[in-house]
Order: sequence, then C-alpha cells, then structure tokens
Amino acid sequence: MRGLWARVWLRYVLVGALLAAGTTGYVVLRHERRAAQLADNQQQLEQACRGLLPVSELRPYLPADSAGELAEFGTLADGGASRSLYDCTLMWGASHAKWEPDALVRVHAVAALPGEEDRLSPPNLDDAVGTWRTPPGTSATLTYDSGLGRANLTAWLRVRCRGDLTGRVRPSRDLRISVELPVRADFPSDLTPAERLAPARTAVRAANWVTARQQHCAAPRLSMPTGVVMAK
Repeated sequence: MRGLWARVWLRYVLVGALLAAGTTGYVVLRHERRAAQLADNQQQLEQACRGLLPVSELRPYLPADSAGELAEFGTLADGGASRSLYDCTLMWGASHAKWEPDALVRVHAVAALPGEEDRLSPPNLDDAVGTWRTPPGTSATLTYDSGLGRANLTAWLRVRCRGDLTGRVRPSRDLRISVELPVRADFPSDLTPAERLAPARTAVRAANWVTARQQHCAAPRLSMPTGVVMAK
C-alpha cells in the first residue's frame, strides 16, 4: 500500500512540475514577445514622419501589446500633386471596437491657394491656449482638445514663402504646419512645460524640413522656440 501511495504521490509531483514549467515558459515567452513588440514600436517611432517626431516625449505612449499604425502621403511623400505637401499619422491602440485610438500623432503641411488663406488658421480659435515667438510674416498658435478618452495639443504654424510652393495646380506662397501630439493633462492649466513645448518645436522642425525641400519658397529658417506663452 505504501508503494502505491508513493507512486501516486510521485505522479502528482511530476504533473505539478510539468504544469509549473509550462506556466513559467508561457510567462517568459509572453515577456519576450512584449519586449520585442515594444522595441519594434520604438524603432518605428524614431523613423516615422521623416524623423520629425519628439521621441522622448512620445515614448511613454508606446504599447507593448500591439503595433503602431503609420500612414503618410502628400507631394513630399510620393511626388504627386496634392494640397497636402506632407501628411503623416502614427497611432497606437486603434481597433474597430473603439471610437478613437489610445494615442495619435499627426504632422500635416498644407499649401493654400490664393483665396484659401482662411484655411490656414486653426479651425477653432476658442481652443487656443498659447503661442510662441515667431519672426514677422509667421504666426503660431497652440490649441488643446480633449474627448473620447484622450487629450491632444496641436501646434499651428503659418509661414509665408518669398517664392512659390510647388506641388499645387497653381502657385501658392502660404504654408500651414499643424502638429498634433497626445498629452495626459485633463486641463490646459495642467500641461507641463515639456508638453507645451513639444508640439511647437516639432512644428518648427516640420516647417524647416518642408521649406528646405521647396527650392522656390525661400522662407527664412525658423529658430527653435525655447518657451510657450500660455493664454490667461
């Protein structure tokens, strides 16, 4: 009888050891997969949108359980004629089960034809929360928006070229850059200095990148802003 119980006990011990090993293996495999996915998302972020994005500020939004979705088009992306000189969107956590992704980044450069200058202003100036210093002929606005579970801060930068922008059916000299970045602040007053500055600096990088590739624009190169003046 003792021999029988010993064999039964040994069998339970072996089964338990196998289950423990299987569980440990699953946990290790899952950890490795999440680490690999996070590394892939990190590499995508660094290379996305022609390297214009603020990687340090966006790194906390990177998921480890899903891949980012990147899309870009426009004259400077594919060479086609378009009102959008460049449009790049990177999002994380998008799915058919949700209205909005967990986080979204967008860099958009658009040229306005004569008579379309009103389109170069932010769509809702009531959302304006700040600005930063720009040279004559250039204007900058910062807007805050929240809803559907996420908040974003958008920098709007209007640049006037000395020559013509190419890529439209007719000449244009007005350029608008908009940069939308996710933020964690529930209210504009909760924005950190780094959160305020990130979209502004990204908009300036994007403007310099666009105008450098528009050989007839001849707009002056913009200096990086060092601070944002928040609206009272």
